[in-house]
Amino acid sequence: MKLVIVACALLAVALARPQQLQQQPQQYKPPVPILSQDAELSIDGSHHSSFQTGDGVSRSEKGVQKQLGAGDQGEAIQGQVSWTDNDGQQHSLTYTADENGYQPQGDLVPAIPAAIQRALEWNAAHPEEEDPKDSQRQ
Repeated sequence: MKLVIVACALLAVALARPQQLQQQPQQYKPPVPILSQDAELSIDGSHHSSFQTGDGVSRSEKGVQKQLGAGDQGEAIQGQVSWTDNDGQQHSLTYTADENGYQPQGDLVPAIPAAIQRALEWNAAHPEEEDPKDSQRQ
């Protein structure tokens, strides 16, 4: 009886194998070499890093600590990444991340829709006044 249970379990495992693996054998892809890389972290919190690979991917980034106001500190980061897609097209993205948020720019970054852009402009022109009751609660 135990032999039948073991045989059924092995059959179930064999049948559960994904069919796509049986139909499409995976082709060997050699590892992508790293052509260059560099990274440094300073005691003041600033840093930079970069790398470039053999398939055309490159990335670099630098960041510094910033004083944001009443004792608050944050980080300001600038960077870029570039790559070639499966169709052979080159793409690049530059970005800044700081107290104003993450701000990407590149050919694949969609434009902000006009209605949202108008709402952002209106919000910037009409900042909310802080309710004194809210500041007392904290």
